[in-house]
Amino acid sequence: MGGLAIKKVIGREGDRYTPEEKKFYCDTIKFLGYDVMFPVEVQSKESFGDIDVLLNSSENVEQFIQSLVEAFKQKGIEYQGKTVNGKVHSLSVGNKQIDIVITPMEDMNSSFWYYSNNDLGNLLGRIARSLGFKFGHDGLHAIVRSESEHILGEFLITKDFSKILHILGFSNEDIDSPYLETGFPDFETMYEWVTRSIHFNGTKYDLEELNQINRIRNRKRKTYMDFIEWLQTSNMRDKKPDFPMNQNMYLYYAIQHCQMETSYISFLQSIELKKYENELFNGHLVMEWFGLTGKRLGEFLAEFKKIHPMYITYNNTRIKEESERLFKEKYCN
Repeated sequence: MGGLAIKKVIGREGDRYTPEEKKFYCDTIKFLGYDVMFPVEVQSKESFGDIDVLLNSSENVEQFIQSLVEAFKQKGIEYQGKTVNGKVHSLSVGNKQIDIVITPMEDMNSSFWYYSNNDLGNLLGRIARSLGFKFGHDGLHAIVRSESEHILGEFLITKDFSKILHILGFSNEDIDSPYLETGFPDFETMYEWVTRSIHFNGTKYDLEELNQINRIRNRKRKTYMDFIEWLQTSNMRDKKPDFPMNQNMYLYYAIQHCQMETSYISFLQSIELKKYENELFNGHLVMEWFGLTGKRLGEFLAEFKKIHPMYITYNNTRIKEESERLFKEKYCN
């Protein structure tokens, strides 16, 4: 967040860290003994707006913050307060920002890779999106859509970063790059590495290619905007994938590569079951039968499902009969 989140606490943006200050702060936090990880950053950065700390959600966050505050107080560095945005606690310690990201244990490693090297995860996300996937802090997901392009669900393919990079079209040599773990020496080296994917398409990063939410978000992200400029100056904007890719076929390849065939079949079956449940009994039917709307409609649906948890085994006739019985009991007495 670049030191912006604590503006409410100290009335201005937080002070930036020098590399030496960042190391001192990180070492102090590591010494506390909690299960934490620190995403790495591009090595050429001369200063840092904040420190990201991935805290295992099994830890007591308030206890961790109390220990952190006490540790810095002993070093003469005062705690000014914090702001909370979802799972992120942004602390002001010595007028500098520390972002504590509460992270489920199963997402610690995938979050480390996603948040490391500044906005690399976001840049890789565009490659994933072009293949029909979604890449985030919780791994690589397949976006499953209906024939009308309605999103039916997201299926987790893998949280393994090496497998994700393989699916995104990187060579074994690129996947084994030590820079991923230590931080790229500079942004240009990182940008060039991103373009090595056989599925890279430079035009997919144009702001016009993004939906409104991502367009607004990425316009504020310096690394993303610098990458767009670099693509132009390096003549990489016009780089296209090495060969056309059918998304359905590639999804099947990714599932096979990660040995997730059985899980994917179960996932599709659950979607079909949910669709059948919705067709069998839904708000539109109840509105048509009894004219219920709004809060009363919601209460009726919830009450019916509570009384008839196995309604999916009923036929249409019984569904309507039981609905009529409940309606008479609830609204006609």
